[in-house]
Amino acid sequence: GGGRRRARGHHGERSSTVAAHPDDTQRLLRTAVRAGLREPVEVSSPTSTHVLIDVPTDVQHLKRDTPETAKAWRLAVRQALTAAFAAGYRAVDVLHGEEDGAPVAWYHLERTPPTP
Repeated sequence: GGGRRRARGHHGERSSTVAAHPDDTQRLLRTAVRAGLREPVEVSSPTSTHVLIDVPTDVQHLKRDTPETAKAWRLAVRQALTAAFAAGYRAVDVLHGEEDGAPVAWYHLERTPPTP
């Protein structure tokens, strides 16, 4: 999804990190809406200082009603997190917001500088 995005940190505050670096924030999962459900379509390798990994907002609903979609999310998020952690990123927040009028959530990761 490439629509309008409004993000808030897990405590409800606006995420100053994402807001301050919009050009340096990369989304690792490309998603699409199919049959009314947002699904992961493609996973990218992390290249920016800040990355967002889309995650479903209602995992239990997905597991119950569309287990194949839940599995696709699990595998895509695992792939994105594994690549990011291997490249030196660390999780810094969970953001909740809305995109195109629907609730969304992201893991916010940040690349840590290499230690000498």
